[in-house]
Amino acid sequence: MASLGSTPSSPPLQDPPTVPTDAMSAPPVATSNPYRDGHTLSLFVTATYPPWQGLVSAQLTVRILRAFPITMSPTMIVQLPSGGHAVLKMFDRRFGPQSRCRGNRPIPHTTQDEARWASFVASSHSQHVLQDIDRQRTTGNFPPSAGDLYEDAVNDGNPNCPPHCVFEAAVHDQAQRYFRTEVQAYQQLASLQGATVPRLYASISHQISSLLGPSASARPEFQAQGILIELINGLSGERLLNNAREYAVADLARIAQNAIDGAAAINNYGVLLGDCQPQNVIIRNSDGRVFYIDFSQAYFLGPHGLGRDAFWTSVRCNGNFAVMAEALAEKAREVHRADIASQLQFPGGPFSR
Repeated sequence: MASLGSTPSSPPLQDPPTVPTDAMSAPPVATSNPYRDGHTLSLFVTATYPPWQGLVSAQLTVRILRAFPITMSPTMIVQLPSGGHAVLKMFDRRFGPQSRCRGNRPIPHTTQDEARWASFVASSHSQHVLQDIDRQRTTGNFPPSAGDLYEDAVNDGNPNCPPHCVFEAAVHDQAQRYFRTEVQAYQQLASLQGATVPRLYASISHQISSLLGPSASARPEFQAQGILIELINGLSGERLLNNAREYAVADLARIAQNAIDGAAAINNYGVLLGDCQPQNVIIRNSDGRVFYIDFSQAYFLGPHGLGRDAFWTSVRCNGNFAVMAEALAEKAREVHRADIASQLQFPGGPFSR
């Protein structure tokens, strides 16, 4: 594996700004979480999609009504300036316990981490490190985690690439990848928006650091990307399973079939959910329709994704279309002593089980 930071690929910034010394030497303090109920966020709109295309201003201020527990990415229900509601999903390197891990130990972000990161970004080495991380994750069969890259930096011992800065660079890179993947998935599933997946309204960015001054703060290293999507009023698949006793057998069978059909449609558009589980399924209150969410770990069929054989083999092995249905069938047997599995119609062709 190449040594990180050994040959900078771009010149240093001219007269780079510096981080205040007190920020560098201050004891670590956990970074305050801005994604909390009642907080407001100032967002910069970077792209809009139907039905928002061309209808919103470049900046939005939203108020967080309900923040969900953070796993991969901070996700919350927000109130828009119009008074309407949407779901805001942020890809913020500072928050996301599953990304910020070394070994099995989560590494919470601190103010000192941010000061060190800002100083590193202002140096001549950060861009090369980011490029090297991108190369390793793009070309390798087993993309290294942030924890892996941290350990590599420890072993390299390169003074220009402190391990904690390499770790932060890797988490930043991962957040950017999740954002790009999520947007690509929604765009590829445009025909299913509003019926099987929520509508994608806009891509946004949010400034998360100003240690290097206003001009440097616009750099992507100090921005968190995000998406605004349609709010589906309903309950998660996980909650439905936990309360299956309260639903009629016929309703469970109908929801299971809708889950099969929805996932099959997603796969037919060349998208494979990499994290397909009941908690990433929403059953709409008004009609019981199943919606799929969370595409940040999706895989794609195409020249820049999986080949046809690899994609359909992964579909059969992964079984997106069966995850929710089989869980519901098991619950129906457990709580109702009913067999709904025999009623379910799985897709033929490449989906044949």
